[in-house]
Amino acid sequence: QQDQHDQSIEVIRSILDQYPVGIKTSNPNLPTQLAFLNLLLGENYLAQGKESLAKEYYQKALIIKPDFNLAQNKLKELAP
Repeated sequence: QQDQHDQSIEVIRSILDQYPVGIKTSNPNLPTQLAFLNLLLGENYLAQGKESLAKEYYQKALIIKPDFNLAQNKLKELAP
């Protein structure tokens, strides 16, 4: 299970590394896709028990797409 999460994290991070924050694109779907990838990173970190990293990536998803309900809900679930 741990190896699976590590592999997922590695793949997702390699994709995100190709798209710096604020990148200009003609693809209208790219922000949603990047926000979702950040959400998935958060999910993988949460599954590993790394709550602070999970929160960081949920917040990054919201920076990209402020109305991203899935990321908002995840942050609410982790709030004290």
